[in-house]
Amino acid sequence: MEQTHIVKSFDKDMGGIEDLLLEMGGLVETQLADATKVLLRRDLELGIVTRKKDKRINELEHEVHERAVRLLALRQPMADDLRTIIAFIKVSANLERIGDYAKNMAKRTTVLAQTAPIGGSENTLKRMSLMVQEMISEVLDAFILWMQ
Repeated sequence: MEQTHIVKSFDKDMGGIEDLLLEMGGLVETQLADATKVLLRRDLELGIVTRKKDKRINELEHEVHERAVRLLALRQPMADDLRTIIAFIKVSANLERIGDYAKNMAKRTTVLAQTAPIGGSENTLKRMSLMVQEMISEVLDAFILWMQ
């Protein structure tokens, strides 16, 4: 979607939101991988660290939303630009939700650490987590390509 506008600050604002989303996506990928480790290893200390990472993801989502709304209000974008800004808002909301799920996985470890593992659940969790991590990575890669 590489377009140049007459008003260069608009391009700069759009690029700033894109950068925030990419940072957010990287954090979400890391948080999900860590949450899986927490569950599989029943690592309570890593669980605490993983839960704390969610705060930064929430802050980034808020910042993306604020900047997108500001762009909508001040620039009144049309067509492709409007769709891109709406996509920014939706992508950030979904990334934030994934971060919440990862945080909840890490939070449940405190209870799960007190129980014995069930059969082949560890392998199933590993496989499911890897599939989800791959999906997130592919979506973020597609998003990057779309933005170019």
